[in-house]
Amino acid sequence: MVKAGEIKDRKSLERWLEGRSQTDAIAIARCAACRVLPLYGRAMRDDWAPRHDLTALPVIRLILISGVAGKYPTPEVRRATAAAHAAVATAAAHAAVATAAATAAAQAAAVAATAAAHAAARAAMAAAAAADAAGAYIWEQVRDDARLLEQGGDLLALPLWSIPEPDWFRRADQEMLASWQADDPERWSFWIGWWEGVKSGKQLDWELQRDVALIPDEVWSQGPGAVAAEIAGYELPVAVAATPNAERISINPATGLLRAETLSDLPEDHLADACDMLRDAQSIFSPDGPGQNIAGLVVEERKIIYDALDRYASRPRMLHNACLRVIRRIEAKRAGNFLPEDDHQIHDYEVQIRNVADNLFSFDTEVRVSVTARLELRIKTVSPPHAASILDGAKAVANVAEGYLAKELPIDAAAVADQSLSEEERKDSLFRTASRLLRTYALLASKGVRLVYRGARWTLSEAAGIAGDLKTIAEAIEPVAFAVIIILLLL
Repeated sequence: MVKAGEIKDRKSLERWLEGRSQTDAIAIARCAACRVLPLYGRAMRDDWAPRHDLTALPVIRLILISGVAGKYPTPEVRRATAAAHAAVATAAAHAAVATAAATAAAQAAAVAATAAAHAAARAAMAAAAAADAAGAYIWEQVRDDARLLEQGGDLLALPLWSIPEPDWFRRADQEMLASWQADDPERWSFWIGWWEGVKSGKQLDWELQRDVALIPDEVWSQGPGAVAAEIAGYELPVAVAATPNAERISINPATGLLRAETLSDLPEDHLADACDMLRDAQSIFSPDGPGQNIAGLVVEERKIIYDALDRYASRPRMLHNACLRVIRRIEAKRAGNFLPEDDHQIHDYEVQIRNVADNLFSFDTEVRVSVTARLELRIKTVSPPHAASILDGAKAVANVAEGYLAKELPIDAAAVADQSLSEEERKDSLFRTASRLLRTYALLASKGVRLVYRGARWTLSEAAGIAGDLKTIAEAIEPVAFAVIIILLLL
């Protein structure tokens, strides 16, 4: 019996795989294809690719399906695999007129989803051919893959390279990702995240990947834009769940306008106590004594609390947010030596604000869930063009909204790009904006209005029979479709 360390070519790999499971064969093949994917993706920048209307999509589709097949070996996935195979065969045929590396990379993907020893060996062989002079390096990694499988490891849950990542891979990877960004980052946002998960071993949710694998073939044939719009529908519930803001978006039946309804299980007397504690904190600084001079050092922080008491007295989540803003600002000023270290009034003020924040967090489930979600979410930096698109979507929703939703959405969306605010304040604003726009879109989707890709742009498409207030809202907020795609890219 061949051991992992004895693998050196296709035949020895086939012999090693004869005693292994189909899952192991798929894992070996998929990893081999992934390691040369950037060679194919980079080749898509060349002139021949657009002439044949080719992108990296057919190859990455099949690689994704190969991973899904190992987790969900169902008839539906097998049918999806067959359709993806046909698309990659076409891609490989066109690649044959370009570079040997692109051809071999496509061929590696073409057999990656086949649960057979000979197919896995062919994938490794094709990967080695794609890597050309670095073929020996590929076989070294295949041996390491086999050792990990012998030890009971899961290749899909481990970094793609267990040996040092080669320079040729790194260069090709950078060029492939740059081409996706240059083409249209919104069309490739899911795939950028998926690929980062493949490389790191921190895979995207497998149920989401299964849903993507089962997208109908007629959608795949329309290209990356149509697929991105379809994926957005699958990502939406995940994004909504990741951005709770202690409120619900609904349509007011009396006015036909969108509204936000505050969610809270905090008893009224607890909320009243929290507001009283904030008022007490504001009075710590004596207006007639030396405390007034100290108060001047935190005048902006005190204004935040006054505004919160005026605007958010019935909204625990926003009160908590105001407290956090003040705490962060005081900490930043103290770190920059703009506040005295040992002043008892500032110390008492900060302690009182912290106590209010702690109480709201402890006694209101909605606050606790929302704050925890915000802390766990690693929001990406927003580029100026993306910030502008988000603002357009927010303004469009505000035009068909009422109450504080109409007032706050454009303000928060504008704050996303406001460099006078701290990074955390900008991200807090993006979190609230994302929560509201995602929930608005989810509300429309639940009524039959969905995102489509048409004429090289995303738009809202309304289902037959949509009428009345819902029709008016759907027609008025078409920019929210593009904003949703941007938000899914950032979360």
